[in-house]
Amino acid sequence: MSISDKDSKTQFLATAVHEIRTPVQTIIGTLELLKETNLDKEQHEYIRQLQFSADILLGLANDVLDFSKIQSGKFDLEYIPFDTIKKFEQISDLICIEAHNKNIEILTEINYNIPSLVISDPTRIQQILVNLIKNAVKFTSEGHVKLFVDFDSSIQNLIFKVEDTGIGISKDKQERIFDEYYQVDKSTTRNYGGTGLGLSICKKLTDLMNGNISIETNKYNGTTFTVTIPYTIPEKTTVKDFEQQKIIINKTDKSTKILIVDDYEESLINIKNKLNSLGYSNIYTVNSGYKALESLSLAVEDNCPFDIVFIDMIMPVMDGWRLASEINNNKKINNVKLFLLAPEGQMGKEAKMKILGWFNGYLYKPIKRNNLYDLLCENEDEIIELEVIDESEEIETKKIKILAAEDHPVNRKLLVTFLKHFNAEVLEAENGKEAIDIIKQNSDVDIIFMDIQMPFINGIEATTTIRKIPYDGIIIACTANTDKQDFDKYQKAGMNDFLIKPFKKQDVNNILEKWKSVINISATQNKRRQKYAFIEKIDLSNDKECVWDKLDFLDTVSNDIEFAQKLINEYISQTRILLIQAKECLYHNNFEELAKIAHTLKGSSSTISAKSLYSTAYQMEKYSKEEKNEEVINAISKFSALFSIFINEAKIKPEG
Repeated sequence: MSISDKDSKTQFLATAVHEIRTPVQTIIGTLELLKETNLDKEQHEYIRQLQFSADILLGLANDVLDFSKIQSGKFDLEYIPFDTIKKFEQISDLICIEAHNKNIEILTEINYNIPSLVISDPTRIQQILVNLIKNAVKFTSEGHVKLFVDFDSSIQNLIFKVEDTGIGISKDKQERIFDEYYQVDKSTTRNYGGTGLGLSICKKLTDLMNGNISIETNKYNGTTFTVTIPYTIPEKTTVKDFEQQKIIINKTDKSTKILIVDDYEESLINIKNKLNSLGYSNIYTVNSGYKALESLSLAVEDNCPFDIVFIDMIMPVMDGWRLASEINNNKKINNVKLFLLAPEGQMGKEAKMKILGWFNGYLYKPIKRNNLYDLLCENEDEIIELEVIDESEEIETKKIKILAAEDHPVNRKLLVTFLKHFNAEVLEAENGKEAIDIIKQNSDVDIIFMDIQMPFINGIEATTTIRKIPYDGIIIACTANTDKQDFDKYQKAGMNDFLIKPFKKQDVNNILEKWKSVINISATQNKRRQKYAFIEKIDLSNDKECVWDKLDFLDTVSNDIEFAQKLINEYISQTRILLIQAKECLYHNNFEELAKIAHTLKGSSSTISAKSLYSTAYQMEKYSKEEKNEEVINAISKFSALFSIFINEAKIKPEG
């Protein structure tokens, strides 16, 4: 086959897959809408099954599309610094609900001595690991799937192992497992589905990153995949700019006596290891509710009671709820703090209400070490909780006005429904031409959700025209494309951010939360709207976890609650004003004054232990001094989004 024929075939395949994805996205969107209606338990189960099947179909289409890109050499790698522990602990979140629905434990075992910041391609590493973990869950009916994360500093390799207790693969079949379209046997395809492309893609991605992937049978007669990927250590200046959450081991009280209750042995070991890594050593484990009650009683009789009990929610005979009830109703043993371990997605509103009365807190499985640390710190007896109200409710805000430009009627209805849940006034356009006409008549629109593929005038052309009107609001690209080249096109056209299809309600909410502080500040102060540059792949998930270090702040003010409240209120008030001034300086290209404002924001954010805000203000000051316009715009936009998160976290009671 000639090169041109091969390219044509690849292009045809990519186009065909795009056409397949469109109706699948519509199905997923319709199911999202259906979930918003009144359904009984049986109907909810039907929806769940349909969503599961639609997600599988979409995953298969994406595999074929990725495979065609790799084959054609149009697959880009992006080497950037990233936080290793946060990234690798979050990966299992993408599969845990599916696993828990099968009563399979998802576990992560990380060598916490791993370099906290490395340079590699986190997106492709995640794609490989998610593919392997999904595969493991698919072929496992009971037991666990575990992700091991390690490293070899001598050759600078990241080492990953995905272990399962599934059906396993015979030695003679393992040699071909990474071949394209290979299935172990016909019954596997019939029972479990799949294209045979997933592992082939993992192999090709690993090769592209100069890594290695292998397979072996493990002690459970299941399968273990091992992946090694090279990494480099970033320069010191990069590390300085990269704000990370640090766990201070010596702050923990090592005498704390802890009991873990879980019926699955591997889960007990996993939680115990995480507690050990935090400096806790006085740890006991039992595998049933009855043994837990016995252990608690004996400990009291020996005058050495437990301080903390971690209780798994789902256990045979006596589940976590019943065990908590037994403990709370027994005066002999109820002077102990209880924490529930709940599978992600398995706890509804009723369960959360029970927690308020029966538990001191809860953690979602799979457990992350940072979350475990935060929970324990928040529940130390000496920590004083600040009295809180939602100060954000006192901000006078206008109703957000949004344009939804989408040619597909079901997708448009889905988007409009989600937006109205955000209390937004929504205008609708069926194509790019309508979008342009609406903006000409409605210049006060705050945000445009712009579909890329539309008839008459597509989203990119419409955005270019709208920016020339002029229009200085926020434009969000709605697209199924995930290539960096596509994002670059959107940026050049004047788009600010992107929403990947198929999107769900939470995805839309995340976008609006990210930008609402920018809109509200402009609206309240009656200032002219500024232009905001495209924020390229900004992921606030890492920053969210370290926006405000409350413990550090309380330590700074010696636990003086009244003084702490005054400082926080003053910081919020001052920062709102400074943000407005910063945007005005940007509009007039007054970088000298902007650098001074950023310096003030940096200092005040440091004072109240707002770590992510401090590091973002540092970048704002640095880029202002260098007069780098796009970088400054990104820093201001990111600071605004993080500041909104801070207000919700720092809910301090106002003076008076």
